[in-house]
Amino acid sequence: MFLDLVNSRQSCRNFDRDKIVEKEKLQYALQCALTAPSARNRQPWHYAVVSNVEIADKVRKACQMGKFNAFLDDCPVFIVAQERPQDAIQALSRAMKLQDFRPFDVGTSMACLTLALEEQGIGSCYIGMFDEKAIQQAVGTKMTIRMVLAVGYAKQGDPHREKSRRELSDSVDFLQ
Repeated sequence: MFLDLVNSRQSCRNFDRDKIVEKEKLQYALQCALTAPSARNRQPWHYAVVSNVEIADKVRKACQMGKFNAFLDDCPVFIVAQERPQDAIQALSRAMKLQDFRPFDVGTSMACLTLALEEQGIGSCYIGMFDEKAIQQAVGTKMTIRMVLAVGYAKQGDPHREKSRRELSDSVDFLQ
């Protein structure tokens, strides 16, 4: 069931640096991410998959910013989620003070990506604090960086943590 998959997914902060993430598994997860819904089917995302050691070190340092995210030292792969520039219809919507859905669309795509990784037994962790300019330079882009996803297998014995979530009645109102 889908709920089982969602409940099994957790942020991995204990990566096995010696276990290689297979390219085919990354491709499958990215294909799942690319099928996510988006406003007006604009698909405003672009992903940079970083497994090259030198580039990964630059991305890692840009996400650590001092002593933060020390667990990334053992992360073998980073997926950099970028947001494509506005097209004409998106720009018109913005000029009319309508919602810019690109950040939400990228987030929806990232959710599909993390669940597809989990389905294959691959851990991930969203990284939202980073030096955007340093990452743009590392991956050779000028697009907005929305998120960095740390990806890799969890070390053997890494415990699954129980999820603590609010009750449905505390988070949802049914207005009938």
